[in-house]
Amino acid sequence: MKRSDDLDWFQLEELYEEGRKLFLQGKHEEAIDRFKRIYEDTVELRDVEEVVSDYYLMPPAEWIAKYQTRFHQKDK
Repeated sequence: MKRSDDLDWFQLEELYEEGRKLFLQGKHEEAIDRFKRIYEDTVELRDVEEVVSDYYLMPPAEWIAKYQTRFHQKDK
């Protein structure tokens, strides 16, 4: 059953892109907030489950380095 605040797939995709762009701007806390919001609805969108899990499991500098490369490559 969907909650009233659930987002549709298109909105989740937009939220992911917003998070990715915030991350690349160095706004990592704002970015992870977007990814966590997606995670609340689904773990099946792209790599959101991995991004959020790594955020809690990895040292901050390692997490940033991993996703800086990954998110930057999606711009090419």
